Amino acid sequence: MKYQEQFLFPRIRQEVNDIKCAGRNDNNILQSLKRKRKLLQNNHEKVFTYLTSLRRVTNNFDIAFDDCSAYNALFEKIKEFEDDLIIHFNLEDDFLFPNGLQLIKCD
Repeated sequence: MKYQEQFLFPRIRQEVNDIKCAGRNDNNILQSLKRKRKLLQNNHEKVFTYLTSLRRVTNNFDIAFDDCSAYNALFEKIKEFEDDLIIHFNLEDDFLFPNGLQLIKCD
């Protein structure tokens, strides 16, 4: 996420400005944005793989009756993190990029 915030999204904003504000109609920029979108989607898939593995090794975050409260708290926070990531990824994959690319389509 640090990479996204410090490099990727500022670069995307600049490329969108190049198309919209500067009046450039450059298909190369659009292709660059599509590659960046694919990079993000690949990263999302990796994270989902990690989360799936984590769920598998924790028996779907199932806590044994005699486990301490620290495990319960930890697994609850991991579930919250997973839920937040899913929302974040869905917003990027299903809303941000498709709508953004449609707005700046260079055909």
